This record gives sequence, C-alpha cells and structure tokens, in this order.
Amino acid sequence: MDEARKSGSQEEPADAVTTGRRETQRARVQLAAALVGTTREYPVTLRNISCTGAMVEGADLPPKGWTVALKRGDMDELGDVVWARAGFCGIHFFDPIPYGKVLELAALPPEARQEKTPSLYVAPAGRDDRLSAEEWARAKLRASRMGR
Repeated sequence: MDEARKSGSQEEPADAVTTGRRETQRARVQLAAALVGTTREYPVTLRNISCTGAMVEGADLPPKGWTVALKRGDMDELGDVVWARAGFCGIHFFDPIPYGKVLELAALPPEARQEKTPSLYVAPAGRDDRLSAEEWARAKLRASRMGR
C-alpha cells in the first residue's frame, strides 16, 4: 500500500488523474452551433466537445446556471452552463453523448474533405525510410536551436 493511502490522504492515484479538471478527453472543433434557452437562441461556435460537455464561443451567452440545449445538425443535447466568461462558456450535458458522436463532430465535414489539397507527406515505406526521416527531423531541430 502506498504512503498516501496509509496516511489517509485524499490524493487520487496517478492513473486516476486526468488533464485539468476534465472527466473525458475533448475534441477540438470549430463548428457553427446554437444554444437554445427558454427565451431565446444564442448563435455560437462550438470550440471543443467531449462525451460529457462542450465549450462554446459567442458574443452574447447565457450566464452560469442556465439550462440550455446545444444544437448542431442532428445533435440536440440538454445541459447546464457551468461557467461563463469573456465570450466563452462551458456546458455540462445531462446525459453523456456516445463517443462516436464526438468523433463524428471532430471529423471534417464531407465538403471540406473534397476541398482539401493533397498532402505532400508520404508515410515511410520501411525501416531505412523511417530512420532517414528521424535523422532529418533531428537535424531540423538542431538547426532551429542554432538560429539557422
């Protein structure tokens, strides 16, 4: 048994600690959405989303404590505004959304995929290609540190 448990400390074990205060990983997005309150609709930009909540950005947002629906396409999730400041607010969903829905929102929309230019990146074909790529990356890092 570790020392924290012996002494009755309230510290969590290292494997239970998450990044920041978030319960789940969030996907960064930039999507048009709306918060719908009891008296009006707030146009927002969805900035990140997880199974348990989201962060939105907007010019005029509902205050902390209000219940809203976050709407984007076929998504319509109820939740509470748990914080609001400087044009952003955090929504905690009443019911978790499926992880597949988070991935779907984080993926590029079909029209953006069609417009995307082809990448110049080609995955290394074998061990020698990978080692050459790693050597090139190390050389670039050294050069940038030397100010070249």
